[in-house]
Amino acid sequence: MTDLESFRALISQRQHEAEEALVRGDVGPRLQMWSHNDPVSLFAAVGRSKSGWNELDPAFHAVASRLVGGHDVSYEIMACDVTDEMAWTAGFVHFTVSIDGGPLTRYTLRITHVYRREAGEWKVVHEHSNSSQPPDPPRQLPNCQGTVIERTRSRGTTADRAAARTSGRARCRVASRDARRGCVRSQA
Repeated sequence: MTDLESFRALISQRQHEAEEALVRGDVGPRLQMWSHNDPVSLFAAVGRSKSGWNELDPAFHAVASRLVGGHDVSYEIMACDVTDEMAWTAGFVHFTVSIDGGPLTRYTLRITHVYRREAGEWKVVHEHSNSSQPPDPPRQLPNCQGTVIERTRSRGTTADRAAARTSGRARCRVASRDARRGCVRSQA
């Protein structure tokens, strides 16, 4: 078995176990997977990006405390590579979970991990995850008459863009996904 094949088999099993425990509210296996030595970073599917173990540890505990009844977990590596001291994986994690007491819901996240070898063991030093759910359909903004939000693709990421249909001069744009309640006027 090559180094790459060994790494892939080991990480597939360990990441699956860690993700399976996390969606049941058990943060322990995730903490064991991660390096506690800086630099470490997290670009999570939900929430702010974190850097440094002093930020990641409480973030992992907070996430685990929100998850209940997780099951049907699969961790799928699409691509990976390994060197003597560093490695990476890119793929998907699929799971069903209740978040904050809500209904059990099926999720799929695109997930990339970077690993560093520490004392002969592979440890996660970076995670970047985001939802691979399809984008929302176009919808009307509540107080922007004649304006429709269009979901478009830009360099592989979903971008929000509003196009005013009533005037070429006035454009209504969404400042962030959380600010969809209002309209900001700007000149074209």
